[in-house]
Amino acid sequence: MRYSEDIDLNVLHVAKDTLQKRMRKALASRSLASMLAAKGIAIAKVTEGKQTETTQRWKVELSASGSRGVVRTKVEFSRRGPDTGEGIEFGAVDVRIAHAYGIVPPLLHHYSVAEATRQKIDALADRKETQARDVFDLDLLFARKPALHVDEELREQATSSAERAVSLTYDEYAGQVVAFLESEFQELYRDRAHWDAMRERVVAALHAIMRDEGTR
Repeated sequence: MRYSEDIDLNVLHVAKDTLQKRMRKALASRSLASMLAAKGIAIAKVTEGKQTETTQRWKVELSASGSRGVVRTKVEFSRRGPDTGEGIEFGAVDVRIAHAYGIVPPLLHHYSVAEATRQKIDALADRKETQARDVFDLDLLFARKPALHVDEELREQATSSAERAVSLTYDEYAGQVVAFLESEFQELYRDRAHWDAMRERVVAALHAIMRDEGTR
């Protein structure tokens, strides 16, 4: 599992004002405070960031036992494209992930493998600063053989993504990915040869899309 500093969610049917009220209530709730306290964590400060019809963001500072300073994170909700639910599936969270936190696997809406792959290709192509974590995520997604619909837009994004993937260095990968892996996997993924092979697989898959071969 690769941990993230932030939580990014997509909104389908909840209006901006309604979501804002619910988030304010949730972040101030006793139940959340109790769950965090059980892990030695407390919310030190909440700041409402961007609040538009497209993006809503909350910045949260956490204090944790054994940590001298605060840990900064954010929760962001996005409304991407038409409110159709296209590319979204409904199912349980992987049991191994849920059990690590001592909870029953919740049922959630989530992106299909194909939709997640397409969004991650877009992210790698369009970010202001190229991120090695996108290559790591794409390697996992491509391994699941997503049934991609290859169109001209996806081919163009795959071309840009391949170019940016090649530009990434091992040091960027170590700082952006390895540091956020579970400790049991850090030794394996820290190897430079592992990064080189991962990047080559992702670039090869992107080149296949550019040739209109998808991931088949």
